[in-house]
Amino acid sequence: MKNLITLLLLVTANILFSQTGKIYPKNNTIIAGEINTFIYEPPNDINIPVESYVTVIHHRQKTTVPLVNTNNKYQFSVEITNAMNIIVMAVFDKDKKLIDNNQKKGYVINIVYETDNEKALAKIDYLDNLNAFMYFLQLEPQYEERIKKYEEAYSLNPDLKTGGSYIGYLYAKYKFSSYSTEPEILKHIDYLRMQDDEQSLIYAMQLNEIMGRVDESKKIQQLIILKHPKGITAKNRYISTFYASKDKTEDSIFASLQEYTTKFNDSISLEADVFHLALLKLILEKRDTLILSSYEDKIKESLYTAIAYNDYAWELSGGDLTSVGEDLSFAKYISKKALDITKDAMEHPEEHGGYDVKDNYNNYADTYALILYKLKVYNLAFSYQDEVRKQNGLDKGGKERYAAIAEKAKGLKFAKDYLEEQLTAGVDSKIMMNQLEDIYQKLKLSETKFNVLKETSVKLATEKSQKEIIEMYGQLNAANFNLVNLEGETVKLSDYKGKIVVLDFWATWCGPCRAAFPNMQKLVKKYANDPVKFFFINTSERGEKEDIKKNVAKLIAKDNYKFNVLFDFDNKVAENYKVKLIPMKIVINKKGEIISVNSTEDNLDALIRENIN
Repeated sequence: MKNLITLLLLVTANILFSQTGKIYPKNNTIIAGEINTFIYEPPNDINIPVESYVTVIHHRQKTTVPLVNTNNKYQFSVEITNAMNIIVMAVFDKDKKLIDNNQKKGYVINIVYETDNEKALAKIDYLDNLNAFMYFLQLEPQYEERIKKYEEAYSLNPDLKTGGSYIGYLYAKYKFSSYSTEPEILKHIDYLRMQDDEQSLIYAMQLNEIMGRVDESKKIQQLIILKHPKGITAKNRYISTFYASKDKTEDSIFASLQEYTTKFNDSISLEADVFHLALLKLILEKRDTLILSSYEDKIKESLYTAIAYNDYAWELSGGDLTSVGEDLSFAKYISKKALDITKDAMEHPEEHGGYDVKDNYNNYADTYALILYKLKVYNLAFSYQDEVRKQNGLDKGGKERYAAIAEKAKGLKFAKDYLEEQLTAGVDSKIMMNQLEDIYQKLKLSETKFNVLKETSVKLATEKSQKEIIEMYGQLNAANFNLVNLEGETVKLSDYKGKIVVLDFWATWCGPCRAAFPNMQKLVKKYANDPVKFFFINTSERGEKEDIKKNVAKLIAKDNYKFNVLFDFDNKVAENYKVKLIPMKIVINKKGEIISVNSTEDNLDALIRENIN
């Protein structure tokens, strides 16, 4: 057991891989259940901005804390609970741009335990959750190092070489050297298939998927459902089929819920929320506030409700500054409910798995502020958007909305100062630049001064954007791909050099993706006769290929979108383009170089116009 008073630490911090960067506890000890202070010594070649933050991953949770410069030493404080066995960290600036993640390996602190078994369990727990660490801290897999850590754990406790951890170990070995590892994996698959329990068969199914043996994986799935008709695999299969079905009605949803409850004797798990969420979404489309609450109360995890409310509110808002929006009063009502639910979750995290939902709250406050702005409730809109700003929760689109709201709520001078601050800091936004130019004209300020500022800003933004793109992709040139579109034709990106190309990554289940479609349709129509091509890359879908095609075709036809939809069935193109969240829009110039990642629809328009000639 961990010592409940003081936890002595082995400060690995991955110093083996670091040049000079270090993170270590201030007094070389950590006291469980208290706020503990850590010292950060950055590498010599890294400059730390005034407002910087440390993201700490621990016990499957994420915490972001400010980095403070005290007496020429950087330090930060975070609460360490007795449940933690390892923490992984990286440093970001106020705009959530990565500053230092220890050469993509993360700063790692392992807790020293009293027994070898506890040490081994800590290593396995870290490795089993490494994917979450990688996503938040922008780490690279480091498969060879992962293999070593697994083997260190197994040497401390050979009994751990079973179950899920061994699947993770085999996965790392396969990714590191697939050819030499195949016999070991196949042998383990045979062993797992001989077991009678469902979990062993699930592991066998997963290993086949790792090796790309899709048909074998499907055979095992069928075997699992046959042998365990009321198990988790059968349950998930039922839910996936329900989720993928279209044209749901209240009657059909209730019938599916009844069948699910009877078949699996399950009416209380979070999986059952899928059915109640489907009902909630139907009521949202009817916009009936009288019965909305009764459906809302059926959902056990209220954060799911908040997601549904925010997605639909964002869709009704139009998703940008210029569109009129639809039924804004109802959008305001459900947007505020999403905010209230999430605020309560922030105050009572223990009731929601302990997850940090600050980012969710910031996103929902951004939605609410946009709706208030369109309702001309400018001061209240600004108060919410400014709250997000203070939490460093504004992305580029959020900053564009902040500037527009600020002009209405705080006046031209306030908005001018904010715009100049952002643009001279390298924010690449045509919307903000156009707004600033308009303010200069309204205030009758020097045109020469604006032009100098614009030239400086554009140069800085271009350099910054190119640097970020190279850091992200290793080069400016867009990766080529061959994908089949909705009409069955093969589209090859390299065939479109000499044209501007916009890639829009999306999925049918993604509310914000669909909310952006009306504005994207306007752009498609506007540039129909220009050297501009739009490709809507459908990715991250669940189900069989033919079912995905049918669902996509139905959605596109429903609103008569004139989109060239491409299918990224195996998510390989999304992986190549580092798509972490959707929607994500990438602009490629006529030379085949990436010039923008994740622009807003309004900013896309200005960017396309600028690059056509």
